[in-house]
Amino acid sequence: MKKLIAVVMVLIGLFFMVDKAYADSPVTSTPFSKAYYNVDIVKKASGRNNITEDMADFLADENNPIDVKAAIINALSWNVNGKNNTDRYCQFIYKKSLMEIDISTLSGDQQFCIGYLLAMDDISFKTTQSMDYLRMARSNMIDSLTVAIITFLVETMNEVSYNWPDQLNQILTDTSLSKDLSEDAIKVITDYMLFGIDNPVNIPKTGSNSSVAFLYGMCAVVFLSAFINLNHNKNAFNKTYHCRKAATKLI
Repeated sequence: MKKLIAVVMVLIGLFFMVDKAYADSPVTSTPFSKAYYNVDIVKKASGRNNITEDMADFLADENNPIDVKAAIINALSWNVNGKNNTDRYCQFIYKKSLMEIDISTLSGDQQFCIGYLLAMDDISFKTTQSMDYLRMARSNMIDSLTVAIITFLVETMNEVSYNWPDQLNQILTDTSLSKDLSEDAIKVITDYMLFGIDNPVNIPKTGSNSSVAFLYGMCAVVFLSAFINLNHNKNAFNKTYHCRKAATKLI
């Protein structure tokens, strides 16, 4: 019985660990958009899974602040199974799919928006496209702290590095960068990158229903049900056995 309970507990633990593995990353564990919930469109994005046309219009308008744009994308969040907000954005604004657009011809502002959207869509980072687009943006927006930090976060997901604190400190102390990101937003990022504080984690909007996690969860339920049924049948057998034994004595 103890062994069966142990197996069930392990499976239940794995159910939660699978999504935590996705959540525990520089891109997903830095929900700095919370610092911008006083901005209506960011607050709206925090309650949505997919980008809407008005959000796309806001991102496309180069007169709008780059940090608020970053907050919108951050607030839209991610999903372990991936999203398609990048293509939705491209269809809204360019009437084309991402594959049909030559990103190198766009402004740094648009390279940034598409690159960051793609990073949130492709959370398993099967390609380096998002990092490539963000690096284009950084080369075109060399004085933006927001662009520098977001590019850094995505780079850490693609490249193994053991000096994240040093790299982040270099960005934060770079006097050539304009302070176009709020102090509260910077604190969320530094809490995770420098001190390992990731509470609250940027939970995926559509829940934690990856196929692997679901499988582990179902296995746990099956094992638990089997245990309950086995225990019930055993008790029933014992009760019947003792009743028959008592009846035999009476005869």
